[in-house]
Amino acid sequence: MRVQASTQRKSHPAGRAADREEGTSWRCEPTDEHPTISIELVKAQKANALWITQANAMPAHLGELDRITKIKIFFNKSKKPMEVDLAPGELAPTRVPLGRTQRIKRLRIEIVERKPGKKSRGIAGFSEIGLLLEKGKSQ
Repeated sequence: MRVQASTQRKSHPAGRAADREEGTSWRCEPTDEHPTISIELVKAQKANALWITQANAMPAHLGELDRITKIKIFFNKSKKPMEVDLAPGELAPTRVPLGRTQRIKRLRIEIVERKPGKKSRGIAGFSEIGLLLEKGKSQ
């Protein structure tokens, strides 16, 4: 798997958003006005939902970073994004239903709206981004 971002903090590289560890995160630089993270899998995976948690998703970090409110998700080579409002609470993960089961090899997430954090303004990111294949849903 290859994970890249428009910018990344030295101690919070892009790969941490897809390492299956909720205690780690990718964070953009505060100067990045349109933070973007891209994930390319070695092999396409079936999924019917996406799971996203923000970098603020740990109680110890609550309110410190910018809270992401809206993102655009581009799947595979599509130029038409899916716009998603993230869960209103920073601690709550966002489950994004895809409508039907799809084979996904690439995804790109662009942060389009956020509310300033109290301590680290301009810094936002994701703790985890994952594909889900839920049985009995949109298959």
